[in-house]
Amino acid sequence: MSAAWRYTTDQQMDAITSEVERLWVGLMANGELSRRARGAGIAATAMLRPRSDLIRVEEVGTGRDRRTRTLTVSVGPSADADSADSLVAVLSDVWRDILVPRLRNRFGADAMQEERPPRPEARHEERPSSP
Repeated sequence: MSAAWRYTTDQQMDAITSEVERLWVGLMANGELSRRARGAGIAATAMLRPRSDLIRVEEVGTGRDRRTRTLTVSVGPSADADSADSLVAVLSDVWRDILVPRLRNRFGADAMQEERPPRPEARHEERPSSP
């Protein structure tokens, strides 16, 4: 199981991944990741993997103009893990509640704009006309 989001940013990919890594190390050092894991009933050791095994940030293209790029962020273990569903829930919370706000604080409020999936268009079925 995994979860994923799509963002548009005007920041360089290296800057985003470096900051995510720096923040992740800080969360490990201050025990926040272990506390969240234990709170969800997950062994704290589940969070002791490299960040890139648990939260992946990838550039997938350019945004609406040449200055912006599109990123996908996916969370979840890169290999099967015990309590995978709970781990994805904890990682999703860490991404949304801690990392994204801190990235926006560091790079600006518009630095990580989540893209909403397009709304499905209403489908109008053509009905045969009556004779």
